[in-house]
Amino acid sequence: MPALQIRALPQDVYDLLAETAKRQYRSITQQAIVSLREGLDVAETDTAQLASAQRVAQREAIWARIQAMEKPKTPKNFPSPAGLVRADRDSR
Repeated sequence: MPALQIRALPQDVYDLLAETAKRQYRSITQQAIVSLREGLDVAETDTAQLASAQRVAQREAIWARIQAMEKPKTPKNFPSPAGLVRADRDSR
């Protein structure tokens, strides 16, 4: 896959790219690719869309396996999280 390096990118462009990436839960690299595609009006290839769909399906399968796992049982005499935090704070 080709690589692209941009020198002397204006700070305001970088800041906007970083802000947009954060809002969209993407890396700056991912956001740069999306922005370039949108700006150049280039659609994702069918292969890229298929790979994306496969990743989503894989994540959903993993999440289903996690949800199906038996939940750990907490002993009745186990201290509450609030009690543990309070004890830690009081020990200082």
